[in-house]
Amino acid sequence: MRNRMMRSLVLALCTVAPVTAKAQELVPHARSQAVGFDIGAFIPSSNTGDQLDNAPPVSGFYEYYLTPRVSLRGSAGWTRPSVRGSSIDQVRMMPLRFDVNYNWERGKWHPSSERALARTSCSTGEETNRLGTRSPGSV
Repeated sequence: MRNRMMRSLVLALCTVAPVTAKAQELVPHARSQAVGFDIGAFIPSSNTGDQLDNAPPVSGFYEYYLTPRVSLRGSAGWTRPSVRGSSIDQVRMMPLRFDVNYNWERGKWHPSSERALARTSCSTGEETNRLGTRSPGSV
């Protein structure tokens, strides 16, 4: 029931409030910039033991193109779900990322590669920091 309601809400928001975008050229230019902001829904699926409650995650990013094919992107996020069934009241999660992106021009296909360095801070009264890397790609 909860999933159906969430899907309906997302579908309604996507159809009722479309965001218009300024038309852009085929390739980003050197020294072009982008700023973005996201708000979403954190809906954990655990039904046993300690349970995290729903919470709104918020994040933002800034991207700068060094060349038409290479960009740097920094992003930060925040969410604070409460915990049921535990002595911990809330968990604060704050991911910080720095990405280097490379994209290719292949006509209708736009493959890209990314190298990311991320630091995730998770606080439950005691601060926990994790540093990691990732290397995804997309088409």
